[in-house]
Amino acid sequence: MTETPAAERPIAAFDIDGTIYRGNSLTRLAQRLCERRFLPEGMAKLLFRFLFDRECREGAYRDNDRKIVNTLLMALRGKTVEELAPEVKLFIIEAQSHVHEFPLELLHALKPTHDSVAVTGGLRETAHGLTSEWGFDVCFASELEVRNGAYTGAVASTPVNDKSAAIRRWMSVNPGLTLKGSVGIGDTASDIPMLEMIETPIAFNPDSKLAEKAEMNRWPVVIERKDNIYVVHAGKSLRFSATEVRTAISHVLHALRSLRALQ
Repeated sequence: MTETPAAERPIAAFDIDGTIYRGNSLTRLAQRLCERRFLPEGMAKLLFRFLFDRECREGAYRDNDRKIVNTLLMALRGKTVEELAPEVKLFIIEAQSHVHEFPLELLHALKPTHDSVAVTGGLRETAHGLTSEWGFDVCFASELEVRNGAYTGAVASTPVNDKSAAIRRWMSVNPGLTLKGSVGIGDTASDIPMLEMIETPIAFNPDSKLAEKAEMNRWPVVIERKDNIYVVHAGKSLRFSATEVRTAISHVLHALRSLRALQ
């Protein structure tokens, strides 16, 4: 007697920083470590300068982020995983009040029917704690190199260069997963490869490159500001209040299904 194959489950793919988390987890962690005098004084002063430039939008945004990341890596050199853990725990507690409503409610809405995966360039230390709190099935994040329990100042691996590859590797070892019926959401150009592989892609508070891609491919754009959620799709813009977030989610998913039916 042959066994009935298990039903396939679609995936729900999420970016974290700027999408669910309202900000950049790595730069916020850097700021917290400076404020709590966890880092060497000279490195902390340099980090504060780069964080200030970022806040004031001095120089190129990406260049500032790169300076912050590189300086933080140098500042963590020699610190142990055990030493950093309590600071990460405090960050994760604080982060729960700094989330966007639409992406988090989208995750909750999809949990019963989808397997959820988070793919982020953020640090594993913070990303795994956040995604565990939010109920993700799996998370792929940047890994810092560790030797003898201490950080070396180098990055061992990061999925941010091709988030779609991380998802495909995950699916290859989980044959019950499918892209049919999949949903994805991200906020920057680094999320484009991931969104291109997804059946229902959503651009959330997008940067210019992702906004252009969304317009070209007729993906819905969702803008969340204060207690308003704007859904821009097919030349129309609708506004929902924060209390209507589930209605906004239903509208986005229905609009995309209707568009695919016409194609």
